Amino acid sequence: MLKHIPKKTAESNREYIYRTLKQSIIEGYFVPDDKLSEPSIAAELNVSRTPVREALILLENENLVVIHSKQGTYVSKIDSLEISNFIFMRKSIEREVMKLACKKMTPEVAEALKEQLLAQKVFLNIKDGRTAIYLLDNAFHRIIYEAAGQYEAWKSLQRIGGAFNRLRILDFLDEDYSNRRYYEHIELLEILVENKIEEIDAFIEKHLDAVETTLPAMKRKNPEYFT
Repeated sequence: MLKHIPKKTAESNREYIYRTLKQSIIEGYFVPDDKLSEPSIAAELNVSRTPVREALILLENENLVVIHSKQGTYVSKIDSLEISNFIFMRKSIEREVMKLACKKMTPEVAEALKEQLLAQKVFLNIKDGRTAIYLLDNAFHRIIYEAAGQYEAWKSLQRIGGAFNRLRILDFLDEDYSNRRYYEHIELLEILVENKIEEIDAFIEKHLDAVETTLPAMKRKNPEYFT
């Protein structure tokens, strides 16, 4: 099932289809081994098949779909090794980004982060609000990257972090995990506002290791999702 999202003003059909399909896969609207039909997607989004085909090729490059020339296109399973590799890379980048953000923190950025945390807290208490928490979690980190002057780094991580983000969606379905992440974000906000640069390395290890340590439990609970 496609997640329907609004098309951006200057967005091409290919970019729009790519973004729609990617969000639909990451947020669990499609699950591993679901078949993606070019004609059906084209009809549902009121576009031709060419940009659908182009978008699917982009998604194959990101390991989100598998294209078989004779059998069709299927949503891929989540690659555990890809998650581990991505976490290693994100740790390295995020340490430096957080240190830059500490130095560049302003009252306006701090207020924007507090607003995100307030919204996260609201959705913690709403049934079926876990996808919203995932989106707010992303927004929280994006604000930090922007404050550090590293928005391009954020965009690059989002481009290659499909497997990682799919795992996070599964994690956010767990209430304990969502609560823990919320309180970690409160801790991170304090580190940034109070310029506690010396605490960043330990925090990054804890924050991102928490994702990887849930992987075995998620694989046991949802074996059909993983390779």
